[in-house]
Amino acid sequence: MFQILVVVLLVAVGIFLYNRAQRLAKEERDEALKLKDRASAIPQAPQAETENETQEEHQSVDLDFAESKEQAEPKPQPSAEQAVAESLELEPQAENIAPEVEVGRAEVETVLPEPEPEPEPEPEPEPEPEPEPEPEPEPEPEPEPEPVKAAAPDISWGNITLKRAMEQYQASEGAIEAHDALLAVIGECYKQRKNSKYLQLGQEYDTAYSALFAASREKVLSKSPKAEFKGTGFMQLSTLCSDAGRFDAAIALCNKAIEYGLEDGTVTGFEGRIKRIEKARDKASA
Repeated sequence: MFQILVVVLLVAVGIFLYNRAQRLAKEERDEALKLKDRASAIPQAPQAETENETQEEHQSVDLDFAESKEQAEPKPQPSAEQAVAESLELEPQAENIAPEVEVGRAEVETVLPEPEPEPEPEPEPEPEPEPEPEPEPEPEPEPEPEPVKAAAPDISWGNITLKRAMEQYQASEGAIEAHDALLAVIGECYKQRKNSKYLQLGQEYDTAYSALFAASREKVLSKSPKAEFKGTGFMQLSTLCSDAGRFDAAIALCNKAIEYGLEDGTVTGFEGRIKRIEKARDKASA
């Protein structure tokens, strides 16, 4: 189909060029006839001048005609058969070029590998949480130092009960054992308070007993949180101090017992005892 179209186009071009050449030649002939008619219409001059002018005109016309003819003559165009032959020769070349292009493209496609997909960025590792500092162990409460025992007083004058209680107190180990032994010493002095020696010995242990009671109470509560305590020692000591004229020390012992929630075994308790001690103090100072 393509070859037929090429042939038809070449034939049409040849016909067009041929008609154009015929038309240009006809125009040149008509121009030459007009020039002849114009020359014949001019009146005759002297023969010599007329001949010269005629020759010049003919020469100029010939020159013009030759130039126009050269311009009008078309360049030789290839015939339709030659054009068809050339097109037939070009077609195989084009067909050869096309496969070569296809082969080259295939080679390029084969050589060029497909781009590998970019690897996904690895997620950044989450920062490891800083280890929480281990809580410092709470320092174990240092055991309260046990009250220092005073040197054993001379109780050669005392009865056997006082001597045994004093020996147990001096030989005791631990706050609980020392508290119970000292409480026995105070109890014997309280019973024998009418004797000035017993009274004087008993009232001297007010400070030592307060410290021992606090240490003993703490240890007992650590083992038995619901343990109950009696205020016998504070009651006896407050009486010994009051009878010895140490009213302020007696009141301080009663207040300490109230802080611990102790009872003295009376109806009014340590509060009533404080009032009685204050009255005795006021009476003694009067």
